[in-house]
Amino acid sequence: GRVDEAASDLEIAVNLAPSDAEAWRALGRLLAVHGGALEAERADEALRHALALEPAWTDLRELRLALTHRRAGLAATRPASRGIGPTEHARALFQEAEEWSDVGDPAGLGRDLVERALAESPGYVAAAITGYSLTGTVSEATVAALWDDGDALWALVTGVRRVAGERATGSGTAGAAVPALDEKRNGVAEALVSPWIDRSVALDVQEARFARALSRAATGERGGALDDLVAYVAREPRPAHLAEARALRAGLAGQGEGGGRPSPELLAQIRLFEDRPDAALRALGGACAPALPADRLTEMGVVHEYAGRLGEARVCYEQAAARGSGDDAASIRLSRLDARLPDDALAAATLAPVARAAARGSAAAHWALARRAGDAGEIASALDHVDHALEATAAHADVADVWIPAARAARARWAATGQAQLHAARERRRRVVFGAASASALAVLLLLRRRFGGATLSSALARRPALFPEVARVLGELRHDVLKHRAGVLGMAADATVSRDDLRRALHEPRATSVVVADAHAGLARAARGQGVALRALAREPALGALADDLARAEKILAAPSSLDVARLLALDERLRGVHADRLEALLRQGPRTRLDAHTLSDWIAAVEATVRADGAAWVAPALALGDLAVDFPVERSALHAIFANLLRNAQAALTPEEREAGRVIVRVSRERDVTGRQLVSLEVGDSAPKLLTVELIEARESGRGLAIVRDLARNWRGHVVVRAEPAPYTKVVGACFPV
Repeated sequence: GRVDEAASDLEIAVNLAPSDAEAWRALGRLLAVHGGALEAERADEALRHALALEPAWTDLRELRLALTHRRAGLAATRPASRGIGPTEHARALFQEAEEWSDVGDPAGLGRDLVERALAESPGYVAAAITGYSLTGTVSEATVAALWDDGDALWALVTGVRRVAGERATGSGTAGAAVPALDEKRNGVAEALVSPWIDRSVALDVQEARFARALSRAATGERGGALDDLVAYVAREPRPAHLAEARALRAGLAGQGEGGGRPSPELLAQIRLFEDRPDAALRALGGACAPALPADRLTEMGVVHEYAGRLGEARVCYEQAAARGSGDDAASIRLSRLDARLPDDALAAATLAPVARAAARGSAAAHWALARRAGDAGEIASALDHVDHALEATAAHADVADVWIPAARAARARWAATGQAQLHAARERRRRVVFGAASASALAVLLLLRRRFGGATLSSALARRPALFPEVARVLGELRHDVLKHRAGVLGMAADATVSRDDLRRALHEPRATSVVVADAHAGLARAARGQGVALRALAREPALGALADDLARAEKILAAPSSLDVARLLALDERLRGVHADRLEALLRQGPRTRLDAHTLSDWIAAVEATVRADGAAWVAPALALGDLAVDFPVERSALHAIFANLLRNAQAALTPEEREAGRVIVRVSRERDVTGRQLVSLEVGDSAPKLLTVELIEARESGRGLAIVRDLARNWRGHVVVRAEPAPYTKVVGACFPV
């Protein structure tokens, strides 16, 4: 998300390595996608550099086209230059001239309209450039009008150069340009704009310095070119052509004091960075010839490919491949180019260099051979080559391989038309491998889940409070039978009157204490599964697992034939009475707490009343008797609600229709201590019915209804049922009592 930081890092990368096409590509795409309209110019420059180094990246051309529209919209909102802009009448004349130019201007009216527009507004740059394209001259009045406006004068320079370049290459004319005439026209244009460039430099136009450095380098004026390059790089931290300026300066500095021109390859790269492919081609020698070095031919092919002249590029690459080179770069570029050629052009091409590139593992070469074989009806060969191409791109993806979607579609088409059986066999093999891998992965996943999955007792109690009664029962047994009685003898290890056999029997008989803990954990795991929770394995359970480990250590010490390690036994005894007892106590304190107050009881009474009245029975409004404003019960809320509802419904049902008019019902919540000093909380419902009821009668009832439900729930939550006589106007109270 730090776009500015990423762009800064990439700019450093391209400054350090101007020939790193990947870095230019990354910078251009980053600025184009995330940079916004103000970064469009920088993005286009970076993309242009990337294409100059790797013209096979056709996806960057589409991105540059989108940037062109964005830059055009931005340019429309920029303020005018410092000079005086054209008048409205001059604009109208120039617009009419352009309309005549669009239809060919058979009567020459466009030229007259341009001259009239310039006569009214000599500083009208666009009209002056169009006038130059028609007449080959720029009036002194226009130059004088722009002489003090550096930006406008530089715009005139770039326009005249562009028109001269178009004339030299025959753009917009019928037929190609003559090379000798090309040089003459460009030389005239350079001579014309040379003083304007000097004046633009004097007016502090940054790009004019770089242009003058290029001109001076081209004419052998080494010292002046170096001065301009130093001034260009030093004026601002990030000039537009930093990489080209450094490359040109390095080339000039490496020539020594004797002077001379930069190498043709260096000049060609600089011209290509400037988006001037024809100038780059002239720097390399003009046209491909078999006698030229392979590297020079390859560079010529790059220039042609950059300009979109794929046929000429292929000729240069083919001649370079025939000459051969160390890494066979020409064959690689040729295969990438063939991967994008139209079918008819590919059918007429010589594929020997491409076959050599395919043998070296080029994915694009395999795709070109696959297309050739597919067009010839050789489906098996086409499938073989396209499979090699796709496998190569999967192993080492190349962003230049923009043909990959077409290759995938062609493979599907060829397989459907002639290789269905082969495809089915490969698909079966793929499914077998995938199925085996999936089965293995599933088995590993199940093993990992079994070993590392599951919840601790603590988290299981937090998720399923209804599990607490079983946990409390098991932990109570472990605390009493294991920690207090059997393991408690370890503290007597230092007593000489207690034999080793007595200690061993206490921990090992009738079953080892560690086994008792393991069985207890297994029972809790079964109970937890019934509640929809999977417990961890005993070895990873922090409470019972650690307890079982320490008990097993004590058992091992007592069973060993060596002398008794009393110190270790006493240390284990201290852990059992300390850490482990505290952990079990902490689990017991995790039991649920349900608070009963007047508001909660009123809501519960209203719910019971609704069900009783829905059954058509009469209702006696109960009174509330609260010993405290709120009492916490160690019972899960739904279980306590079920106890209360059954108690209240039983009290209502105990009153006969004759007794209900004068009958009484009371709900009592209290806190008390028993004879042992243990604190108890009780929930009781009393009534005035004369019918006899005892604890024995409740204990004898069949489970599943009324007070039998109260009995079972109370017992499950470590409580008990109580029945007590009550003074008039009540006769008895029935309730559930729980230890806090």
